[in-house]
Amino acid sequence: MTENEFEKNVNKNKEIQKRKKDLLLKKVKEVQLAAKQETNQSVDYKKEYEQLLINYTKLKKEHRSLKNKKDKSRAISGKENEINEIVKLKNTIKSLKLTIYKQSKLLEDFKNKSLLFENEKIENQKLSNELKRLSSSQLLHEKESLVVQLETEQAKTDRLKEIIDGNETYRKTQEKKYNRQMGEFGRLKFKSRQMEEELKKKSQIVDNLYNSISLAKLFSLLDERLVYKSVFSFYPLNKLYTKYLRIRHLAEIQEKEEREKRIQQISHQNKIADSSYKDYGFIVKEEDQWYFYDLNNNVYLVTSSKTKLIPDLPASAAIYEDGTAYVFYVYYDSYEENDNNTDNKNHEKKDDAIEKKEGLKFGEDLNILVVGSRNISEYSHRLESHGFNVETHNPFEESYHLIEGKVRRSDIVIVCTSHIDHSIMDFIDKDDQKVELIEKDSSKKILVRARYAAIKLGLIE
Repeated sequence: MTENEFEKNVNKNKEIQKRKKDLLLKKVKEVQLAAKQETNQSVDYKKEYEQLLINYTKLKKEHRSLKNKKDKSRAISGKENEINEIVKLKNTIKSLKLTIYKQSKLLEDFKNKSLLFENEKIENQKLSNELKRLSSSQLLHEKESLVVQLETEQAKTDRLKEIIDGNETYRKTQEKKYNRQMGEFGRLKFKSRQMEEELKKKSQIVDNLYNSISLAKLFSLLDERLVYKSVFSFYPLNKLYTKYLRIRHLAEIQEKEEREKRIQQISHQNKIADSSYKDYGFIVKEEDQWYFYDLNNNVYLVTSSKTKLIPDLPASAAIYEDGTAYVFYVYYDSYEENDNNTDNKNHEKKDDAIEKKEGLKFGEDLNILVVGSRNISEYSHRLESHGFNVETHNPFEESYHLIEGKVRRSDIVIVCTSHIDHSIMDFIDKDDQKVELIEKDSSKKILVRARYAAIKLGLIE
């Protein structure tokens, strides 16, 4: 706000105050004039009232004289005239009383108007005092407030100017920084292109070297470089050798299965034809009867077997349409096929050996997930004693959304279907090869199924 605008506002406020003051004075004069008129009228009423009182007194005296005359002339004739006079007198008295009543009302109104006039006079005095006060203090207050407002606006203007100057400086600084970054980006892009070309050349050299060198020569070079100082650099060989043993074992199993299949086709040609199919599972002995459980927990009666049957071991079997099974291979702990000609004594020793080998840590570095709500700690302890890294999930106590991450981290997943909420299967792919479903679970069956799954997936030899 400029100085001229400030002066205009001050002059405008003075004019407004002057108009208010003139209106107030005009109103006071009007009230005083009305009061004066009322006062003049009330004085006329008073004189009239006094005159009426005088007339009333005269009439009263005349009435007394007439009464005396009435008493004296009672015996005289002409009573009718006196009666008429009396009636007239009574009427006159009534009119006088009415006049007196009206005069009393006028006096009462005058008193009320006088009181109202006094109140208005007091109010006018208050308004006059307020007008004087406003004419001095309000203008000063408004002037001070306008000065403060002007100073505030000036401070805001100065602050905005500083912000604009600061923004301009910041913009210039950022523009310089952007130009430097763009230059650096161009240099890095050129350097990256050079490194990519160099990497392609080196990759081509490595590919040519990889294609030209033979495995025998590569092993020879590794053998030459294997010395005391470099022995720790060969730690990946353990993983490579483990993978080699696993693949070799799977190749041997496949070769044995193909051989057994040829033998099976020859010896059981009439029985094993289009009416059977091969399945994986484990064998269980119940009340002197052998049963074969497939991966979906379907149960088949074992009618014959090519090898000795041992409870709770993984096995391969041919499934027939009549619900029976023919076991033609059992996966032992030593991964060796059982000899059909072994006598009962050797077979008992074999069983004892398997029981003793239960403490072997064949599941080292394998992560296994057990899903269930009963005997979980017992199952975990049994699996951990064989080297498995065990993780559990109780669907009645833990969130369903946690199961996805646990399944993703695990190499093998065992689900105890008899004590879970089956809606959890919406979060587990039962068709996944690493998922095993067990209905009648026990610690031994859990261990056997874990070992079988590890063999099937090629995780152990």
